[in-house]
Amino acid sequence: MAVRTYYLLHNPFNNDELITTDYFVAPGPAVAASFYLLPNNHVLNSLLGWPLFQFYAAGAPDIIMRLPVFLLSLVGLMVGFMVLTHLTSLRVALFATLFFQLSPMAVEYATTMRGYGLQTLCIQAVMLATVVLLRGPSYHRLAWVVWVGSSVTGFYLIPTFLYPFAGAGVTMLLAAPRRTAIPLRWQLLVAGGGVGGLVLLLYLPVALLSGWNLLLANPYVAQMDAVNFWRNLPSYYIPTLLTNLYGRTALGWPVLGLLMLAPVLLIRRDISKLKLAGWVVWFGVLTPLPLLLLQRVMPPARTLHYTLWMALVLTGIAVEVAAITMRKRAFAVWIAAFLVGGSYTLVRIAQLSRTLQTAQEYNVECQAVEKWLSGNHPRSILTTVPAYDLYLIHKAVSAGRSRPAVQNYALRFFNDTPLLWNYDYLVLAHDELPPAHLGLRHYRAALCTKHLWVYQYQTIPSLSLPARPSSFFWF
Repeated sequence: MAVRTYYLLHNPFNNDELITTDYFVAPGPAVAASFYLLPNNHVLNSLLGWPLFQFYAAGAPDIIMRLPVFLLSLVGLMVGFMVLTHLTSLRVALFATLFFQLSPMAVEYATTMRGYGLQTLCIQAVMLATVVLLRGPSYHRLAWVVWVGSSVTGFYLIPTFLYPFAGAGVTMLLAAPRRTAIPLRWQLLVAGGGVGGLVLLLYLPVALLSGWNLLLANPYVAQMDAVNFWRNLPSYYIPTLLTNLYGRTALGWPVLGLLMLAPVLLIRRDISKLKLAGWVVWFGVLTPLPLLLLQRVMPPARTLHYTLWMALVLTGIAVEVAAITMRKRAFAVWIAAFLVGGSYTLVRIAQLSRTLQTAQEYNVECQAVEKWLSGNHPRSILTTVPAYDLYLIHKAVSAGRSRPAVQNYALRFFNDTPLLWNYDYLVLAHDELPPAHLGLRHYRAALCTKHLWVYQYQTIPSLSLPARPSSFFWF
């Protein structure tokens, strides 16, 4: 709670949140529910933010737009912990919940205006409901309501919910007890069809206005050609994905070993309470892999972030099995597990702290450059910095000023407005030269920060600059 609150208050609004707020939330729920030109529109998340936007537009701080995700994530954390405790044990639930919720991605997506944190809650709800459905007839109706409701919600947040949804379905098909397998599979068929129908109905406005192609053509999960996919597959899954999920590539080996040994651990008869939960999370971790290989997709780590929670639940079950085996040393086994997990979590929190500090420093630079530019009333600005044009527009609109005439060079092929032969100011990345058609000789460096350089067109009369702050270089 303390880590999340600190991150909520001190982490600057990022580009994705800015785009979501300005282009999907601000125009109103009709646009949020139907306009899908960018995959940044996590539709349900945008709709949840709209009621609070009325306060935000009146001058409330940025964090007010994060409150729906933040508060729902806290509720989901507590409910998920209690249900996992009931389905496994207090030790397993505490181990998995504590170390997952303190992972950098979990902290970030539980405190920012994005759909990934809420989608993770939906995934956990679906997986826990699957365990209840496999255990027996008790609470079946409630479990199906949770399963269907969470699935529809997860899909309406982000369509990549397909991967965990498939994992839950495969688990019920393969791990159902013999005596209930046939009726459970029929129920799964009906529930899955209901989920599909409701999701299609919810996305119908998107289909009518933006088209199904835009909804399904997410560039982050776009199919690659076979040659490039198989050539780059090892370098993607081993160093890139594992580092983003677990913090270190080397941790991929114990995770792989755990996945290979899990079936051996789960066939034991003395862990009947843990067995079904173990099978559910085991299938949940593995199911996305064949789907991604068939699709020839290399998704960003945030798409598979939920597998970290499942891997931690499986690790907790493995530690519990070790404690059962070593009955006289069970307490020592768990103490060792929490010490190892806690030590590494402190390392990860330190990494998160450094990332937060970097984001804060960059935000200060962005604010300083924006303030300087707005004070000089530019007629035209060209930037090569990703999304900085959107940042300048956001700041101007928030302050009640007219939108600045700013263009992003990276979007020149998609912009209806042609590039000019000269601009009042250029905002470039550190040590980056102006575009070739402009020529450096026509500009002089007017403001320099660690990451941003501002060039001024030489024919403009010299402007008085503000007093020099200690963290910037001024020319």
